[in-house]
Amino acid sequence: QVDHMLKGYMHYQDLVGDMEERLYGDRNMETFMNEWLGLKRDLLRIERVLLRTSRVMKEVNDYYARVEDFPENSYIDLDEHIDRVVRSAALQLSKLDYLYNFYSARTNEKMNKMIYILTIISAIFLPLNLVVGFFGMNTGGLPFAEGSRGTLNAVILMVTLMVITSAVVMAWRKKVEK
Repeated sequence: QVDHMLKGYMHYQDLVGDMEERLYGDRNMETFMNEWLGLKRDLLRIERVLLRTSRVMKEVNDYYARVEDFPENSYIDLDEHIDRVVRSAALQLSKLDYLYNFYSARTNEKMNKMIYILTIISAIFLPLNLVVGFFGMNTGGLPFAEGSRGTLNAVILMVTLMVITSAVVMAWRKKVEK
């Protein structure tokens, strides 16, 4: 019965190892949180049940140690197996915590890159939005409104602002990355 329990527990060790390999190999991690929560729940249950079992086994050993025909060595061996699985469960739980921390760090890094890109895009288009908003006003006396080259001059102004803003952002980016 204990051997069957140990073999069943080895399956959980294999699942944690597979999850670790997939995470470090950056493969198929869409279901990471569901798998992680399932393994964490199962391993916590195993640890909790086996801790109780170990306490009961120690109490049985202590109580029956005075009986002459009591097979104390068999029970001690059984208790050692249970303790080994409890220690292994604790190890697998800490490994799952490390995997979660690694997954969170990698997810946060991806999110930070996306926010960084959106910030750069916003910085480039902010001056352009200002120019478009200014020339979109329905008032008289706007610059470039008189004459046939007004639209061309407004476009040249926007392109110039975009180039200057892009150059400033790129220079700032190089300075930050060093």
